[in-house]
Amino acid sequence: MKISNIKLHNWKSFKDLDISINDLMIIIGQNNHGKSNLLSSLLFFFDGIKIKEDDYFKGTEELFVEIEFKELTNEEQTTFSKYVTEACEMKVRKTVKMSGNPTYNGYTKRYSEENAWLEDDEFKKLLRNIDFENSPLSKLKKMISSEFEGNSKTKQVEELKSLREEYIRSHGIEKNYVLEESNFLGKANIAQGLLGDVYYLPALKDTSDELNLKASSMFGKLYNEILLSDVNQNYSQAVRNLQDAISVLNQRNASVEKEEDLDEISKLENDLSNQLKDWGTEVKIQFKTPDVPEVMKSYIEILFDDGVETDISHKGNGLQRTFYLSLIKLLAERSSKEVSENETSTRQASKSKYFLFEEPELFLHPQAQKQLFDDLVSLSEGNQVFVTTHSNNLIDLEKYKSICIVRKTDSGESEVSKCDEELFQQENDRDKWKYLNWINAERSELFFADKVILVEGDTEAVSIPSIAKKLGVYKHSFTIINCGSKDNIPLYMKLLNKFKIPYVAIYDVDHQEGKSIEAIAVSDRSTRAIRECLDESLGSTISMENDFEDVLGYRPSGNSKPLAALEWINNNQIPVILENKINEIYVN
Repeated sequence: MKISNIKLHNWKSFKDLDISINDLMIIIGQNNHGKSNLLSSLLFFFDGIKIKEDDYFKGTEELFVEIEFKELTNEEQTTFSKYVTEACEMKVRKTVKMSGNPTYNGYTKRYSEENAWLEDDEFKKLLRNIDFENSPLSKLKKMISSEFEGNSKTKQVEELKSLREEYIRSHGIEKNYVLEESNFLGKANIAQGLLGDVYYLPALKDTSDELNLKASSMFGKLYNEILLSDVNQNYSQAVRNLQDAISVLNQRNASVEKEEDLDEISKLENDLSNQLKDWGTEVKIQFKTPDVPEVMKSYIEILFDDGVETDISHKGNGLQRTFYLSLIKLLAERSSKEVSENETSTRQASKSKYFLFEEPELFLHPQAQKQLFDDLVSLSEGNQVFVTTHSNNLIDLEKYKSICIVRKTDSGESEVSKCDEELFQQENDRDKWKYLNWINAERSELFFADKVILVEGDTEAVSIPSIAKKLGVYKHSFTIINCGSKDNIPLYMKLLNKFKIPYVAIYDVDHQEGKSIEAIAVSDRSTRAIRECLDESLGSTISMENDFEDVLGYRPSGNSKPLAALEWINNNQIPVILENKINEIYVN
């Protein structure tokens, strides 16, 4: 099964959050804005991390994390049948109060409070003492047969059960899924071991810890799954050989008549038994087969040879980080096998896996980060992956539905911006968006910007920041995006509107002297498209009459127009009209 939705209440910096979840979730935002808090909510739900006082939002005393699951397997539907909807979904809440222990509760199908008497358990109570005057059974009184009073108690109960069903049908009464009051599956914290496994990589991690062979470590899990597997013939044979050797040591030859012919162990047994003869006690020495897995752990050494053979602690941070990620990938691949056909239990733990990574790009160079992103995408196929990052190399604009921006408001509350709908309804727009990203993957850095500057082409993309630096108003937190043409600007505006990222769209009016009526009409249509996309609460537009070069006062020619424009800017006074526009972009 997979997570389809997460709801948080009073969790750390989140007062209330309701967010849809994709197979791959890329969580971005400034430091201390709540990215890690979103990940930790999953750790609390699945792994049961201990709650501290500051985990409650601003002095509140009760919090919950509620998760909705979808695509339950047949085994999971059997295990959680009480909670599964017709759409094969399930919702579970984990709640904790300041003064108590966490509890899991699921949503079950129930009648409304007004019709609660129709529930099986409540109706059975009413049937114990049939009373048509002082109980909800009065609603069935007019429906009973004339023979009811003369019938036996058994027949009366059967008739009332039938009338209950008729009453439900005739009144159109339906059940709704409501939060149960009892524990999930009837036992406290049983959900923690049944809802799937979480694999967590914090921002800073001592990789050597994960090479420890304890059961909870990554390598420990691989060790137990691979080396100790029944299908590992070499290991199984080694265990049998050891068992046979121990058996030989335990053998005693009862037919030996002379003591000098006894083996040394038997002699020792006899000597000890003679010492205890007065107690009527014999001593027997038996060799037990050792716990082979535990014995072998003491003699395993893991070395890394990159020209110099050492343990992982003596390797670079980049290799350590990559190795840890490789452990997780390998474990995911190996543990994705189907449940054994021999398992017959009706309550099986979910085989779902959830991978949580905090800044996995740390210590990796840009090309390695891009490879990492491809690996994360692959890992999300069949699993769910949650990643916090500060790297635009882990962002793909085509996968905008996976991007989640966390921001902290002035009140200190975290909120999330995410786009779940199709931004581009027209196939032509979707294709254009794809090609734009192929041409310049660096556009993904717009998600990290305080403000995005959208321009038509190369000349504006290099000239505007250069002029801003010359005027002393340039800001590194602003990102300039070369949209490729005036017609592409609305595509980016739609994206920025959905993610609530401030922006300014700069475009040419293109009413140059000598331009045909048809060409001006085409330009006007492009202008209208930009204005229609504008969300004034987030963005603004700045127009250039007639184009950027006219306002600059210089029209470079040839194939190196951006370079020529830069040289002109460095050696000439910036026109006042353009200076005002640059100030409007960066200052206002």
